[in-house]
Amino acid sequence: MTPTLSPNHTPEARATPIERAIAHEFPFKHCNRLAEPGFKWNRHQAQVIRQAQVIIDHGGMVVVQGVFGNGKTQIGARFGCQWFKELRRGPSPRYFVSIELLDAHRDSYGEKHESPMVQAESCGLLVLDDLRVPTGKTDHDYEQLNKMLDIRYRSERPTLILTNLGDAGLNSVLGEKTIDRISDGGALIELQGKSMRGVA
Repeated sequence: MTPTLSPNHTPEARATPIERAIAHEFPFKHCNRLAEPGFKWNRHQAQVIRQAQVIIDHGGMVVVQGVFGNGKTQIGARFGCQWFKELRRGPSPRYFVSIELLDAHRDSYGEKHESPMVQAESCGLLVLDDLRVPTGKTDHDYEQLNKMLDIRYRSERPTLILTNLGDAGLNSVLGEKTIDRISDGGALIELQGKSMRGVA
């Protein structure tokens, strides 16, 4: 008879929080950077993390706005790793890039397996990266996205949205209803600072 592993002795249980986050689609590079010697957050990033942590701990929705390359995805990776580090009960966190989520959802029509949008709807913490103004997407695509966010809001499942959009662009993608949902127990937070890409 093949022995049954207890939950604490499965390969996933033995994995580090970073390894588990990567296994749940959080970006490899950004997760591993958290373990690099000398890694530290700048003051703008640390302030956003403090603000967002309180809201996420209470099942709220946070939108972090900022320019390209100033650390938003790194912050998203941090929250995914932290979720596993704290050994939170319930569904695992998931990371999706918004456009890739919409494409994968459309490709899943007619399939018998659970659609990516349902996975995003039901995961513990959702990190939705690179929310942008639609290009080549239909109104239906973004209706599905907002429906998913509305379900998460009503279920009090924490959501972290990362975007380069300003307020006008954000309104055009999410609409007034979802923005209003975010303001109820959540927040729009601006991550200040310039792009750090290419900086040693």
